[in-house]
Amino acid sequence: MILHNLAASLAIDIRHLMSYLMYFVQLMLSALLFARTYERRRRYALRLTGMVFCGLILVLGIARLRTGISDNITPQLLLFRCLSYFCILAFAFFFLLVCYREQPFELAICWASVCAACGIFTNLDYALVSLTGHDPMTSMAVFPTGDWRLDLLLHYLLFGAYLVGMSFLFVRRARFNANSRDNTVVLMLCIGVVLIDDVLLNVSRPFEPESAALALSLRLGVLLCFLLAFGLLMGLIKWNRLGEELNITEQLLLREKRYYQQSKANVEAVNRMLHDLKHRLSDIEGKLTEEELSSMRQAMALYDANIKTGYEVLDTILYEKQLYCQKNGVRLTCMADGQSLAHLTPSHLYSLFDNAIDNAMEAVLRLPDPESRIVSVTVTRENNAAEIVVCNLFDPAAGHGTTSKPDQNRHGYGLASMRTIAENYGGTMHISTENDVFTLTVRLPERS
Repeated sequence: MILHNLAASLAIDIRHLMSYLMYFVQLMLSALLFARTYERRRRYALRLTGMVFCGLILVLGIARLRTGISDNITPQLLLFRCLSYFCILAFAFFFLLVCYREQPFELAICWASVCAACGIFTNLDYALVSLTGHDPMTSMAVFPTGDWRLDLLLHYLLFGAYLVGMSFLFVRRARFNANSRDNTVVLMLCIGVVLIDDVLLNVSRPFEPESAALALSLRLGVLLCFLLAFGLLMGLIKWNRLGEELNITEQLLLREKRYYQQSKANVEAVNRMLHDLKHRLSDIEGKLTEEELSSMRQAMALYDANIKTGYEVLDTILYEKQLYCQKNGVRLTCMADGQSLAHLTPSHLYSLFDNAIDNAMEAVLRLPDPESRIVSVTVTRENNAAEIVVCNLFDPAAGHGTTSKPDQNRHGYGLASMRTIAENYGGTMHISTENDVFTLTVRLPERS
């Protein structure tokens, strides 16, 4: 009744007003759901209210102009239909820019996904209404109830449920990082979606009453195009996320390569100092008390307790980790056949043991009993494969997957980089928790 009165007072044809208003509402609801995880700008509620108000003014203006154009199929009518719906589509993108603090290319992906999702629903609804024997030009319900208000309510309830499902497919898990190639793909997809929606549908719709079969075929074809566009957008988002994870993993591997080189230099420096101290100690034994000599021998024994695995690279890595464990009150036990891992590059080997032992240490340091703070490392060779097993106790209440490290954003990429390394050598990584014991197993086939 309110819309009828408003349309009458503004001399607007209620059919045109309802058509444009429903399209606007569908786009706005879709945009709100798809962008729900985006960072909102300051005074979001005020911005949202203002944009909705401006959008309604735009819809009233377009409907008023449409009322003054004849329903006869003319170039003027076809051009106006294209331009009017394009204005509403453009307004939806402008709404995202005004209300959300994200990069334009990321908002473009959201906008294109919104357009595709709305197009899928609209054409699917049209096809279902046609296939059930009803006229989609006069009914929007697959099973009309006879009451247009109830039909409208059911239509939007179905649309809402559909939107929630589609938005869950879209909602990002990581930010979208664009490069020139990504921008080109996004731009092409956006243009494609707009052309499908704005040109094909709006130019062909005035001709739909002339042939129901042709109209249904066209709608089904457009539906497939929208499904393809939405699928491509989802694939682009997933591809970008995987690319970002791979980039972070590569950065971690490069960092760990530098750490290994620095660790090797440190170990060599410590060994040289120990060698010199042993010779100097024999010269000054008579000048020190027994207590001072004992203290010096204990300190030297701490740094001289090298783990020998038969592979110098692994010895260097484990030596550094052993010192780090002793410094933090953690006992590291190791039984390793280092030669079984000689086919790994030093940076990959460092990454595997650095991440595995660091994760184990972080878990055991949460244990209240200092005697339980033990990390066990074994490396064995069996059936032409090397098997790395790292075991430790953990507190189930604290969990083994949480972190106290300052860089929370990169938490989890240590395990990801370990899995990537294992797969790079044709191996596998397996994690198990049983009886408060966490076990990490990496199996790496030997290369012939």
